[in-house]
Amino acid sequence: MNAIRLTFLTLFAILSLQIHVGAARSKTETESIIKSLNQELSKATSPSDSITILYNLFDISPQREKPAIGEQIYVTATNNHDNEAVLDILRNLSNLYLKNDSLQTILINRVDLLPETKQQAATKTFLVLSRAATRASLSSEEDRQAYLLRILNEYQSADDSRTLLQRIEQLFKVCIYLGASTHGTLLGGYMDQLGELIDQLPDGYEPLRNMYYVQADIIYGNINEPAKALNASSRLLDIIKGLEDDYHKRGRIYRSYDRYYYLIYRRMLSNYASLSNDEVDSYYKQIKELVKNNSDLSADLANNERVEVYYLMSKGRYDEALAILKRQIDNPKQVQYIRRMLEEMVTAATRVGDRDALLTASTRLNDYLQKYIELNANEHYNELKILYDINEIKAHSAMLESKHRKDSQEWTAIFITMSIVILIILIVSVVVLFKSYRRSKHLAADLKKTNSLLVAESDSLKETQERLIIARNEAQAANKQKSDFIHNMSHEVQAPLNAIEEYTQLIVDFVDDNSRKYLQKYVQVVLLSCDMLKTLINDVFDLAALENGNMNVKLNDVSLTSLCTMPLESVRGRLNNGVELVFDAPDQTTLVHTDPTRVEQVLINLLSNAAKFTKKGKITLSCSISPDGNDAVFSVSDTGIGIPDGKEDIIFNRFEKLDPYTTGGGLGLHICKLIACLLGGKVYVDKSYQRPGAKFIFTIPVNGQQRRNK
Repeated sequence: MNAIRLTFLTLFAILSLQIHVGAARSKTETESIIKSLNQELSKATSPSDSITILYNLFDISPQREKPAIGEQIYVTATNNHDNEAVLDILRNLSNLYLKNDSLQTILINRVDLLPETKQQAATKTFLVLSRAATRASLSSEEDRQAYLLRILNEYQSADDSRTLLQRIEQLFKVCIYLGASTHGTLLGGYMDQLGELIDQLPDGYEPLRNMYYVQADIIYGNINEPAKALNASSRLLDIIKGLEDDYHKRGRIYRSYDRYYYLIYRRMLSNYASLSNDEVDSYYKQIKELVKNNSDLSADLANNERVEVYYLMSKGRYDEALAILKRQIDNPKQVQYIRRMLEEMVTAATRVGDRDALLTASTRLNDYLQKYIELNANEHYNELKILYDINEIKAHSAMLESKHRKDSQEWTAIFITMSIVILIILIVSVVVLFKSYRRSKHLAADLKKTNSLLVAESDSLKETQERLIIARNEAQAANKQKSDFIHNMSHEVQAPLNAIEEYTQLIVDFVDDNSRKYLQKYVQVVLLSCDMLKTLINDVFDLAALENGNMNVKLNDVSLTSLCTMPLESVRGRLNNGVELVFDAPDQTTLVHTDPTRVEQVLINLLSNAAKFTKKGKITLSCSISPDGNDAVFSVSDTGIGIPDGKEDIIFNRFEKLDPYTTGGGLGLHICKLIACLLGGKVYVDKSYQRPGAKFIFTIPVNGQQRRNK
């Protein structure tokens, strides 16, 4: 059962059927192809040609080199406005970053920057579910149970206003967290419901279909539902064939799905009892064809002889199958399948009358089943506990519904009473108004004269109002043009800056060693200048968004340590020689509910500021929880030049610079202050800090919903 759970938690390594599985090649052949592709890349004349070549490099390169190539594809596709390629490579990068929650969050943020389309929505849901699987695999059983009950309650209590995609996302999360605790009928039931929702998806949501059928193929096999497992396998074969044809049409000639075909046919053959004789022959023949030209698959077939066992058992050749089973039951690679192998061995030994083999297999199978029963009982206990908690949630919901109906009845009675009172008041008002009307007739003559004067004044006011409306509209248009200009310039300038950085580095990479040493210092100057310009552009863009109230906050549960990881790595390369970067985090497990992207932005600004003014000594980043447990506290201290007395507050003003000769536009600390307020926290200088140097404190609420301004 532990092996089954491990299988479920690692399913997301092949979620979208997009992780490269190449045909077997020698190391020399692979290196030769990579060298040839790099030469083609240097001669590419258009971004689309570069993307095709980069994808071929991505497909054939070793696993450790894929992230860097994938990021290069992302930059090239973004600059070329090729959103389809951007979404495709983000899904591939998600599969490479499975164990890094922070990087997966960055990928989700990148998807949010793209226009809303079916493919964009499908990719975002895919990345969100991939991150959910990572968190489920890393969480404790207690945390998984708590989160499972919460999402079950959300799924069952939500109204019909949810979109199909929202319902699929919720139910997918239920299956992910439920699969981490049980593989019984409860999981099968929810997988059936999820399958019905997946079938309702229109074209354009293929990544989610791929994700579902990969899981269904394995899960239905594990819970002994061969018909559903075979159906999922068949759907997967259709998906893979479609992907294979599509990629080859695009020129991705190094993309191979041989191993996927091999694994799927092997799983289908394991259900031989539900297959016809022709189907058994067909799948067995397909496996044999696949291993002819692939040494890796050939070695797997030789070491793991389950394929031969299934085939021989389906043909009634029990003596040959028994000979293989006697060898394989002690093969350590068959531990995950030992129960199935022992059952097949009992059947084969019974058919051929081999008593010794039957006794051996029966004894070991009996021991295995005894352990299995104990584990299965524990799993059923977990399943019953989940069911009990679900019923308790339903009972609580029913109680709330009953209370709601009672409150509605009380409010109805109050409404009727208030209506009667209002009716009486209206009657009295009518009488009073009638008397007032009679008096008003005497005043009408006077009012007529006054009215003529008011009409003239009204015309004058109307003209003034029209002029004010025109002035207001002109001001709004000017403000919008300013915001659009800042936004457009940010994106338009960043693209050439990225190109300058990449091609500057490419120039150095392709020159000889002697020239590289000479050019490297100039390259560093160019890269530093590009980085400073991008920082200034991003600061101006962020400042405009913050001051106009256009910056959104996306709250997620994230640990203190992961919030600090990327800022530390981002600033490490900017340190002066002899400066040490220290990270002090006594509590590395506490979760906070906040926007990780904005928190990281503040920390990067504070650390960059410290690196700029610290020529020697060290820079320390610390994080902890406040004594009352309400706030997460980050501090950045350095041994730099410090801040003069009386200047601790004004440095947070816009365009404020203590030293006019230093780099930067004087916006960094001002943006930190605005983001801190947006998150419900604050940032300030610790005036009690002992010199030399300075210390900045940045606090945010642990629970992001408790937002407050300070």
